[in-house]
Amino acid sequence: RTCRNFLELCKAGYYDGITFHVISLVLSSSALVSECTGRGGYSIYGARFDDEISARHNHDATGIVSMANFGRNTNASQFFILFKPSPHLDGKHTVFGKVRENSLVVLDKMQLVKVKK
Repeated sequence: RTCRNFLELCKAGYYDGITFHVISLVLSSSALVSECTGRGGYSIYGARFDDEISARHNHDATGIVSMANFGRNTNASQFFILFKPSPHLDGKHTVFGKVRENSLVVLDKMQLVKVKK
């Protein structure tokens, strides 16, 4: 469900032109936050859908793509990309992808960009 949600939102242009927040270890999508509540927008299933957490998929590498949430079973459209392994996120966020190896250089360059705090 998580992958389908992400792909359908991409195809619909939902993520076009979004802004990202840089939060220490992760790059987080932000323009999809509904009504400035910080609670992540909508999914193709309605407002929220359940976690799909698996012991086989961990936050163990740079480039892992995972759903942002604000508690158990509160996935919608907000996601994040890891800048470095973050095992403290395991069991809390659904991992559903990974940046391709040949594109990791883009993440490295993004970390060097000066941003407003």
